[in-house]
Amino acid sequence: MFVQLLQFIIIIYYIAEARISPTILSKLKKQYDMKDYHDNVQKSVTAFVTFQNYNCPKKIDSATEAFGKLYLFSNDKVWIFKNRKPEMVTHISKIFHDGPHYVNASVSTKHQTYLIADRNVFAFYKDKNTFTLIKGWPKMLPSRVLFFPQAAFPIKNESAILVSGNVLAAYELKHNRVTSINDLERYYPNLPEDFRTGIPFPTGQFNTYYFLDSHNLYEYNMNTKRIIFSQPLKKYLLC
Repeated sequence: MFVQLLQFIIIIYYIAEARISPTILSKLKKQYDMKDYHDNVQKSVTAFVTFQNYNCPKKIDSATEAFGKLYLFSNDKVWIFKNRKPEMVTHISKIFHDGPHYVNASVSTKHQTYLIADRNVFAFYKDKNTFTLIKGWPKMLPSRVLFFPQAAFPIKNESAILVSGNVLAAYELKHNRVTSINDLERYYPNLPEDFRTGIPFPTGQFNTYYFLDSHNLYEYNMNTKRIIFSQPLKKYLLC
């Protein structure tokens, strides 16, 4: 409603401009600086629309935590959260330079963040508020991986588990090497169906994970191999 009101004000301004004589209009512009007014209105509209976009995405393609922030990917956009509160939503390419236009799976280690689009793996290092592609990347997943990863989560030794359906691949991120292909249910039973990512919590340990799907967050214990807690994702993310 607020955006529509501002747009209506702008339209009225243009109508008035068309009907007021040039002499009077010139005096008005000098007195009130209508251009600055128009620019300020446009900025207000943009700011309001940007604020509205901070709502949680309707679906999640992937998510990863890196350097104290949570990055949620949906279509060609990334939502950035800090302390569970939304900071920004923008196009992936604005944050991950030379990266993919969409993300199927993502994983972060202590020093790097990896984004996977189909079978292409992009490796980044943090550069202030954005990420820079590491030289030599992207790389294709090894031919041993016969699937497009639908989810991923990090494990010890700079490795990750790539998932598609009930199949997993143990993947060495830095070396782009697969060490094993196995049954997901056998090694990680009771995981939530259709999860998009797994994030160690607290950061730096691998006993407890937060697994996310498009609607919920699940706390999973790696020792008991069970979900010990769940809540709506919107409640956790405060959006």
